[in-house]
Amino acid sequence: MCIRDRLKVGATDLSKDYARVAITSGRISGSTGDKTYDFVGDFTLFYRDIVATGGKGRLDQDAETARLSQDVLVKEPRYDLASDELDIRFKQKTLVAKKFVQFKKKEKSKEPTGTDVPKRQRVINIFKNEPTEVYGNVLTYNWDTEEMKAKGEVKVVQKDFTATMDELSYNPRTKLYQLKGNVFATLLNTDWLFEYKLVEPKDEQLTKALTEKESTMSADFVEVGEDSDLMTMRGIGEKRAELKQEDKYLRANEIVVDDSRKLLTATGSVEFYQENGDWLEKGGLVEKGAEEELKKRLGKPVTSTSQNLSYDYDKRILRQWGRVELLGENEALFADELTYDEKCKLLHLKGNVTYYRGEDEYVYADEVLIDTNKNTFKFIGVVEGLMFSTEKAREKATAAKAEAEAAQAEAASAGEAGAPTAPAAESGAEAGAGAEGGATPTPPGGESPKTQP
Repeated sequence: MCIRDRLKVGATDLSKDYARVAITSGRISGSTGDKTYDFVGDFTLFYRDIVATGGKGRLDQDAETARLSQDVLVKEPRYDLASDELDIRFKQKTLVAKKFVQFKKKEKSKEPTGTDVPKRQRVINIFKNEPTEVYGNVLTYNWDTEEMKAKGEVKVVQKDFTATMDELSYNPRTKLYQLKGNVFATLLNTDWLFEYKLVEPKDEQLTKALTEKESTMSADFVEVGEDSDLMTMRGIGEKRAELKQEDKYLRANEIVVDDSRKLLTATGSVEFYQENGDWLEKGGLVEKGAEEELKKRLGKPVTSTSQNLSYDYDKRILRQWGRVELLGENEALFADELTYDEKCKLLHLKGNVTYYRGEDEYVYADEVLIDTNKNTFKFIGVVEGLMFSTEKAREKATAAKAEAEAAQAEAASAGEAGAPTAPAAESGAEAGAGAEGGATPTPPGGESPKTQP
């Protein structure tokens, strides 16, 4: 059978669905015996709302499949799909695009974004409404279930968001998006947070301070659900999940954001770093009239590590527990547990609290309360240490210590080794409450006091 310009193939398992092929220029060859047909030239395949074009094609009527190649373009009312090669599996209601693939959602959706919609659903709808492009090496799409999976150098592009990964999938039954392998996402703009009233007026100052710089996210696995309030990020092996801006980052084995509880949690090798604390002042967490000593401290880098971290972004309470360490430029702080109440501007440290400043100042305490606005400290329980309240006291103690060491050296050289010398803390230095002289003790873990690299 020779068909010169038009071929109509019935799909028996799809009721009255038909695929139709129209040839603009070129030729069709095939066999009515095995019911396979080859197309060469400019042709168009029509099926339901799908219109597909290409330079070469093969249609298998019994298997109910079609394969298109050479500049394949699929047009559908909601999207365009371009690829080097495309398999259409009519029985499975599936498109499989291969090699270079570009999937483009053409029109904005019309999901509701008003203030009567819950905030999380509003955020999902905002992203669903934006035109989206997906690139990859293989893309599978089921036009009946709307399930989609993209693999191989996948890239997702929206106006305010881009992401790359090894694999992307969406399951409409579970309404879960999963991103796998070398996930890296960038949030380019956050003006929409305020445009769609996603931020409470009382939190606008802090949110602007936190989002004024470009934010990135990286992990090996990310899962986000349309009906779930959770976003889960995980690292695999040495790679950890990370939320980052140019001057600060949070890393952990797993990071979970739970919108229903207004809670961010990080577990496993948690590390938070900030280059400076400018955002604390911009966000209203530290008043502009804070003492000069606090401003100096905020201007320096600090690293905080622990096994666990949680942040309640409704109550604005930060907790860290499990070998907590805060390492500054010339300071180190250790504790079993740390709680910071941003509203009260109160930092509470509990359990084996040890504070080091420089090489010869330290404090041990059961608990420490720090007013971060006034830069005042309150020590609770057993307190031991050596602190200088002024720089003049430090200079006086340092001079006394040097004088004592020189006297000891002189006595030793004269054969009077073992003569007593005055401890540095008793030589006129102003020491903190309960302070005692002596050598600086080793911090927990047997390590010497650390400084920020």
